Amino acid sequence: MRFEIDLLRFLVKKRYPCPAPIQRRDNSFIGTYKNKPYAVFNYLEGKHSEDKDNYKLVAAIIGRLHTLTTGQMPVHLVLIPLTILTIFGLLQS
Repeated sequence: MRFEIDLLRFLVKKRYPCPAPIQRRDNSFIGTYKNKPYAVFNYLEGKHSEDKDNYKLVAAIIGRLHTLTTGQMPVHLVLIPLTILTIFGLLQS
């Protein structure tokens, strides 16, 4: 969860349209309830559209996401099992 929180905070600072994690009173972003982690995010207004030309808007936003995150190093690394990396061809077996 820390990786996602850090990424969203980075994107919010860059004014990318994404939910912002809400900081807790103890200055953390992740709490626990019944031994399970949780985080709270702001609500983003919006509506569903059936417009078939929306792919153009989506492509531009995804392109911006890729540009913003190129070279961005996560503060908290996510450990991915080697088998998953091998399955997706990201690691030679």
